[in-house]
Amino acid sequence: MYITTYCEVIKTDTIHIEKYAFVDSKGRERIFRGMSFVTEGDIKTFPRVYEPVLSDDMLREYSEKGFNLIRLAVIWDAVEHEMGRYDDEYICRIADIIKRCSKFDIYVYVVIYQKHYASFVNGGVGAPLWATDTLNRTYMRVKYEASQLQYFFNPAVGNAFDNFWSNKKIAAKGLQDRYAGMLNHILPFFANKKAFLGIDFMNEPFPGSCCLSIFRSAVSTGIKHLVHEKKIGTPTVVKNYFKGQNRYDIFRYVENEETFNKIVNSAGRITKDFDRKKYAPFFDKMADKTAKNVGNSFIFEENNYCSNIGMPGFLPATGRKNVVFAPNGFDLTSGTTADEETASSMRTDIIWKRHRDTQERLGCPVIVGAWGKHSGANRGLAHISHEMDVFDRNKWSSVFFKYTPGIFKAPIADVLVRPYPVATAGSIDYYRYDAHCRIFEMQYSQKRSAEIETVVYLPGKPKDIETDVNFIIEGNYLKAVTSTGVHKIRIKF
Repeated sequence: MYITTYCEVIKTDTIHIEKYAFVDSKGRERIFRGMSFVTEGDIKTFPRVYEPVLSDDMLREYSEKGFNLIRLAVIWDAVEHEMGRYDDEYICRIADIIKRCSKFDIYVYVVIYQKHYASFVNGGVGAPLWATDTLNRTYMRVKYEASQLQYFFNPAVGNAFDNFWSNKKIAAKGLQDRYAGMLNHILPFFANKKAFLGIDFMNEPFPGSCCLSIFRSAVSTGIKHLVHEKKIGTPTVVKNYFKGQNRYDIFRYVENEETFNKIVNSAGRITKDFDRKKYAPFFDKMADKTAKNVGNSFIFEENNYCSNIGMPGFLPATGRKNVVFAPNGFDLTSGTTADEETASSMRTDIIWKRHRDTQERLGCPVIVGAWGKHSGANRGLAHISHEMDVFDRNKWSSVFFKYTPGIFKAPIADVLVRPYPVATAGSIDYYRYDAHCRIFEMQYSQKRSAEIETVVYLPGKPKDIETDVNFIIEGNYLKAVTSTGVHKIRIKF
């Protein structure tokens, strides 16, 4: 046993990157667990009212449950509703949240959040009206359950993105250049905050009007393979998708790995063209234009929207030292009425395997930027637990989508709140949690001879601890000071 000062062991500290790992000033490998905080504003008003609120009580509870990272949404329309006029009051609200997070040992990275590109339409959020050129096409009104279809079937969304990726000029200046101006205005408000990790230039970059071809290719490939299955014929497909009470039940039949791979691979050429010719140049441009204001903070690179569900991603290595890959991943049925009963771990395993391949190509650490949405039925909860097992195996940090008031009183809390190594003296060899048996195990290798503290989050009181190290338990943390060697910790809850 030993005595230490609790307030010094997990305070927000300077973080840097070493290959695939986040490392603090003490040389400890860090793992982050977090959630997305998104305030989309009052959709019944125009201009829309944005009032992001995170009280100290909310942050305290969040920290006590073991969460040490927030993916904090910033809306372009809220920052620059009128071209060239910035709402510094809104930006200061965001900056105040980041400042207060450091009191609770919570890191923050900011994401420029969009959904359906623009903020002035039903169900959408993102760009202001002046920055949205739809080529005179009108946004459709849709129910939330079908909001994904805005992307694939609404020409207004596709046209708006096409004009953004082509850097179309608005008042003699390109859209992307105006976007970079917005980024450079907000970054100085955040960069001097201890808790600030960095910035994600865009949530779920959408390829644009070419996605209609992507959708057609995926659907036609899927139907082709389903109707040739021995037990699945054309009448079954038609009955389930076009005449069934719930058209998403068709995804129950996409449980074959070979079939799913053929569906998501069908549009690889199109997604490759987008990643290499449009998205990667945009990311590089934003990185170059914001480099001075980003400083030593990280820049987060997401996958394209279509790769969320497993379509191939082709992001090239950037050669930059401060890049974090922040992939999103959701099962086909996420966000639909069928998502709880049709969640497929096979499909998400393929998604995360592809993101792992991208990580290796980029050569950088991962913070999964958005995942989840299966939080009600038993199968959905088991699916989420399975995904967290995948993240642990890859030593990935992650951000659940999304935080809502009262989430820690909901059934999902029993899955999300689980043990993990917050800070590890040396490098993590592995860590895992068997949710069924309630057993946490980890092994780490320490090369530095100085005694350094390892910190493990505990979601409850341990029943038994087996380890080769001396430790104490303070609050919700196990803390062990070790020197060189390979060390193991096994905790039964």
